[in-house]
Amino acid sequence: MKKLIACLLVLCLLVPVSALSFTDAAAIRHDDEVAIFTDLGLIGGYTDGTFRPNDNIRRSEAAKLIALISEANPKTNAAVRFSDVPSSHWAANYIAYCSEKQIIAGANGVFRPNDFVTGREFAKMLLVCVGNDGSKYVGANWAQAVDQDAQANGVYDGFTADPGRVLSRDDACLLMYNAMQCSAVSGKDANGKPVFVLDELMNPVTYMEYRFGVVKFKGVLVANEYADLTKAGGALNAGMSKLAGHTAAAFATDYMLLGRTLELTTIRSGEEGETHYTVIGNPSLPGGEETCVATSASDYVIVLRYFGYTTNAATQYYLNGDATNETFLTRLGDDCVITGIDRNGDRVLDAVVTWNYTQGTVRSTEPLQILADGSVTDAIALTDEAIAAGDQVRCLKMGGRYYLVKGLSE
Repeated sequence: MKKLIACLLVLCLLVPVSALSFTDAAAIRHDDEVAIFTDLGLIGGYTDGTFRPNDNIRRSEAAKLIALISEANPKTNAAVRFSDVPSSHWAANYIAYCSEKQIIAGANGVFRPNDFVTGREFAKMLLVCVGNDGSKYVGANWAQAVDQDAQANGVYDGFTADPGRVLSRDDACLLMYNAMQCSAVSGKDANGKPVFVLDELMNPVTYMEYRFGVVKFKGVLVANEYADLTKAGGALNAGMSKLAGHTAAAFATDYMLLGRTLELTTIRSGEEGETHYTVIGNPSLPGGEETCVATSASDYVIVLRYFGYTTNAATQYYLNGDATNETFLTRLGDDCVITGIDRNGDRVLDAVVTWNYTQGTVRSTEPLQILADGSVTDAIALTDEAIAAGDQVRCLKMGGRYYLVKGLSE
């Protein structure tokens, strides 16, 4: 049983959603947030293909980010009032803009544009940017006031660094993302109270939606380029995926995510009646959904009993992407992955998605052909491992095609 539980943990960790294209993507901790802001064009990588997540951000760079978060084309007629920011400085307009909006104040007539910004200083800028009163963050107690409001407004959510230390590019994306989940403010009323931006249902909208048209969708992944849970033997075009209740969109997902609930971040564009949504960032697995995983039919029964899960008449079953019924257990081989999905935490499985692998023999590599299930067929490699004619391989048939899958069964 200990070995079985260990397998469950490993299998859960092996399910990828998406990946950033930076060569140092593995070093990025806040990959969803970085992906969103790179897709929005607010922050980018370097010419060598890196993102350099642990590099620090200068105060001039922070002013540019804040200005671009505030407006698409931030402009000001105000002159730069800091003695160490000449009008020829590359960030002079951004610094002047932030100063005019009381987002930054400097000290003793200087801004220190080349100094690295601290987490607390950046949080202060963000708080003012999304509608908080900047006059609260001056004087001897400014740091305490910033920390208190950053905690209360969720700006520090997931931020584990010391806010008094210089801020990394990775953490800057996290703080920006958190701040932009605050409700958007369009101004103040006659009493100085904030006026919130409301949607058509009179609900407050986030600053992210108000400023960039960013909208989140959540739903069950029912189809991608590998299989279509709603159509036997079906699959979408390469790079396409579909959530239940939505049209297919251009974002790639792993076959192991079929049946799982995903959350998408999109940019809304177009006029009313012709609205379009473009997926940005990485699809993510939101909290609240539970899974249990087994690697054989007998282990599946043990896992359900061990974790207290049950099934009922509404439970949906899928085998290699095609709808089936619970009798599939009797048809499984020795190499499979069975994932039970509980979408609402009631301990009743809403879906059981199974991938049943077979062994094949590589007949040729160009084109890639394998002998599997008694016949020679074309195949697609899902592994970077070197393969040669005659190799015994682990393969999977889904969406009417055969795939070579990384890793051999033991």
